[in-house]
Amino acid sequence: MNRTLPLILTAALLLTACASADATTSPSAAASSPSQPAAETSAPPLTPKFPVGHLLTLPQNQNSGPVWNTGDALYELRDASNMTPEALVLKTEYAALTQSVYCDIPGCPLAASHQPGTLYRWDWQNDTVQTIPMLADEKIIACEGSRFLTIRIEANEPFPNFGSTEQEKAILAHAVYVYAWLDPATGAREKICTRPYADGYFHNYYDGRIYYTGNFRNADTPGQQAALLYFDTADGTEKTLLETIPLDTYVIDVCVPFSPAFAGVPQRYLRVLNAGDAYADCLLDMETGDVLPAPTVTAEGVRRPALLLACTASGQWLTTANPRDSYDPQYSLYALWDPADFLADGQPAAWVTMYATE
Repeated sequence: MNRTLPLILTAALLLTACASADATTSPSAAASSPSQPAAETSAPPLTPKFPVGHLLTLPQNQNSGPVWNTGDALYELRDASNMTPEALVLKTEYAALTQSVYCDIPGCPLAASHQPGTLYRWDWQNDTVQTIPMLADEKIIACEGSRFLTIRIEANEPFPNFGSTEQEKAILAHAVYVYAWLDPATGAREKICTRPYADGYFHNYYDGRIYYTGNFRNADTPGQQAALLYFDTADGTEKTLLETIPLDTYVIDVCVPFSPAFAGVPQRYLRVLNAGDAYADCLLDMETGDVLPAPTVTAEGVRRPALLLACTASGQWLTTANPRDSYDPQYSLYALWDPADFLADGQPAAWVTMYATE
């Protein structure tokens, strides 16, 4: 079989995911205004350095692993078995409405054999691997053009090897998160802004904006609230998208929907879990701040929220629903939607015939 695509999938996974797996849940901070962009001079240059082309984020399907959207099909890297080191690449063809095995990868265990705090570049054409170290606590959270967006903790004093919780809290009370651009071709880091460690969470990077939670009120109470803010890298200012988020009912997460590769259209939505409304799924529009309810679908007699996966080249949306076990991708059901029907709580245009394991 043609093995070009799985090699690209694995290469992209090694390049980005190994250093960014925990980035979406890292506290990033908010109450005070971020610092203005300034050059970072304390970071040592990366060695070895290597040029890169146009970087793309490899999203994670909620129910499986890395996915790749060509506009005509969705490719997913998934474990074939818990007993053997093998992975499958599944292909969902939008026009044919079918999911099938594109190829298998013997001897390929997923998210394995990597060192923490290390960036990997795998040249799949000659099967060589380059590694470059990251700074302490530094993680890749997004990319743009040929640069990585990173976040790391910066404190005035080092953490003790065997420190108490009180010692760590005292250090983190004055620590900040540093956002910076990392250019792997030169090893240079360009500081974008800093945020107080104790005041928020990073959510997403979209169209030159870094989104995070901040301005907490009534902390550690049932009525705690916060704002959804973003730092606009174009003009170096912090702005407010939503003044109030009820943290006792809303959980904001990165949403999987993404445009076809190299389409030049950034992902526009964040997923919002509304625990105050029977755990209903919503979409947060990062352009307008509107919270849009996601529709529910009936599959196998069970109603489940339709979660976005991808946008096709023709503009339809691919969704997933799991009527049996929300953690087992084997039972996921995919459907194609007209976006207007999705946002109007309608029904899908068609269901996909899924690949079934033996």
